[in-house]
Amino acid sequence: MRDADVLLVLLPGGYGTHAEIGAALAFGRPIIIHVPNKQVLDTPYPCVFHYHPGVKILVSEALDVDAVLACMPFGA
Repeated sequence: MRDADVLLVLLPGGYGTHAEIGAALAFGRPIIIHVPNKQVLDTPYPCVFHYHPGVKILVSEALDVDAVLACMPFGA
């Protein structure tokens, strides 16, 4: 995370996903989380990281590359 420009998270994730989000927040990196539906954000439990101001949530059944690119912090 130290050298990353942005973290793109595809949920549902595996073990360590939220540790990576925490590290990105600690380093001040912007985070984009893609979920197929809002229910995934609260399964198996809600996570405070999802509601941090440095996190952008994208909800769509399929990964929308144009939407991800629109969230990217170009020029940062």
